Amino acid sequence: MSSPEALDRLVPAAETVLTDTAPHCDKELYAVSGRHLPLTDTIETVWELRAAAGVSRVADVTGLDRLGLPVFNTYRTTAAPGNLSVTCGKGRSREAALASALMEAYERYCGEQHGRHGPFLTLKQAEESLPEVLDPRELVLDTRTTWDPDSALEWIPTRDLVSHAVVWIPADAVFSPYAAHGARLFASHSDGLASGNCLSEATLHALYELIERDGRAFGEVLRLGSQVRLETLPPELQRLARGFDDNGISMSLFAFRSSLEVTSFFALGDDRLAENPMLVNAGAGCHLDPVIGVSRALTELAQSRLSVISGAREDFSSRYGDRRTETYDAAHERAARWALGWQAVDFDQIPNGSANDLEADLATVCRSLVAAGLRRVLVADLTLPDARDTEQVPPRVVKVVVPGLEFAANEPSRIGSRFYKQAKGGR
Repeated sequence: MSSPEALDRLVPAAETVLTDTAPHCDKELYAVSGRHLPLTDTIETVWELRAAAGVSRVADVTGLDRLGLPVFNTYRTTAAPGNLSVTCGKGRSREAALASALMEAYERYCGEQHGRHGPFLTLKQAEESLPEVLDPRELVLDTRTTWDPDSALEWIPTRDLVSHAVVWIPADAVFSPYAAHGARLFASHSDGLASGNCLSEATLHALYELIERDGRAFGEVLRLGSQVRLETLPPELQRLARGFDDNGISMSLFAFRSSLEVTSFFALGDDRLAENPMLVNAGAGCHLDPVIGVSRALTELAQSRLSVISGAREDFSSRYGDRRTETYDAAHERAARWALGWQAVDFDQIPNGSANDLEADLATVCRSLVAAGLRRVLVADLTLPDARDTEQVPPRVVKVVVPGLEFAANEPSRIGSRFYKQAKGGR
């Protein structure tokens, strides 16, 4: 798949990313689930692709935790080396959790390289031979990178939603995992990899994930944000939050916002009954609608708990390595100290920027990025041909790259200029 036609498939037409939603797009469904098709339709479509994606088992692991919020695991026996073979999905219903798990397994499958290759060129060679090129230094590179402009990189085309131009970027930023030839720019990661019922839905989900990572960099690390008073949550979210306390889990909720006009939410949980240091953990979520954002954070907290309890993910040791030698008292005190001193806000003080319309919300998020000085929104359509050739409309998978967004909460060795400036007091 190294032909020009194969590379062309990675580049969505700019207009389709904003207008390819199906004629039967249901705005009411979108406002509840973030998807414009019923969950049953999403599940049916992606279920037919589970064999192609290498999914050998789907397990409902909800019952392993007393909390009872639905979580599913999927198992991909054909995952590429370095990729996760176990992925998780969560939701407020079993259908939402199953759809989430299946879609994540499918996006992980499509996010692998699968023979899709671009030219290997130095930065100068790329600038001379390709129409438009992203200088890798515009990305937040790992502080340990050994790359320099004279080192050859593999280049992959993307579509810039701001300029509508085709922009070639390093394959290191597109595929996950990526078996790099030569210097690495950063560790392989899946941030910005997302699936959806159409390109617009997948792109918006990817952007929410990237903005959530950016918000956590400023909020979790630099403590920029507010603590949300749980008693001010709307009734449906209060019921969700009370489930933690009713099961002996202290939960605090925080709202983070960097220079972007989109709020990320962070839920910190402390299991008082288990007294397990690895069950002092967190979940995060992002959406223009704060109700959906908080719901995602709380259900991800439940998923984080079950990742620990089930112990099935390969990244268990890397994610929790230091925690396994920590006592519960130490983990509890560390979390308690971090949670002190935040300004408290009522939930209704957090603006709702959603129009309850998929295309309008995607446009709003893109405008927010540009207003914050992030002038590129780069999209690669990673949907594989075996999905596009099915009779049903397949899920779409994209990798979105927004040069300048921060990752310091998840990857402390990736420090960008926005984070550095804020850490230095905004100077």
